[in-house]
Amino acid sequence: MHTYRLEREQWLPKPVDEVYSFFSRPENLQILTPPWLDFRMVEAPEALAVGSLIRSCAVTAMA
Repeated sequence: MHTYRLEREQWLPKPVDEVYSFFSRPENLQILTPPWLDFRMVEAPEALAVGSLIRSCAVTAMA
């Protein structure tokens, strides 16, 4: 099994606590992931923190 690290930075015109609340919930990854990836979480903590691991799968169709 491979471990990948994803880091991104983006400015959002919302209060920090509101943004943090959204991004700290693993189930919201499904909302952020394009439907064509068929993203599925296999295992995730209830809330994300520094160093949290999420087991997931995504399928891409390569032409």
